[in-house]
Amino acid sequence: MGNSILTEYRLELGFFLVLIFSISTALGVLWLISGSDGELEGVLSSLQSLIDPLGNWAYWLIAIGPIGLAISLWWLSDYFSKSRKLSKLIDTTSKAKFIKSMDDIEYIAWRLPKRFKLMVSRKKSELKIRK
Repeated sequence: MGNSILTEYRLELGFFLVLIFSISTALGVLWLISGSDGELEGVLSSLQSLIDPLGNWAYWLIAIGPIGLAISLWWLSDYFSKSRKLSKLIDTTSKAKFIKSMDDIEYIAWRLPKRFKLMVSRKKSELKIRK
């Protein structure tokens, strides 16, 4: 059984979500800055056409934008830390060291896209490990 879409395209989805939630957070902040009269002043007045259609939905952007941004940034950082840890674990020429950390290697590779599983299997064949 293959990986889910969330696993296979985690990097791309993470960047997309960071972009979407960054924009929604920025629009919510612009709406807050507009104040009670609903008009932006000075340099920001050119962005007025972006926040006018929001209406009362801006309340939701203020609440959901930062929360979604924090979650998607955590999701991306988790992906990068796992891929970095896996690269560090498989970057060895010692067969004994590789076998010793095999459980961690296989678990991390299972949580990442298929290309990382292929990296692990190539390393196993390089070190002549059956399993």
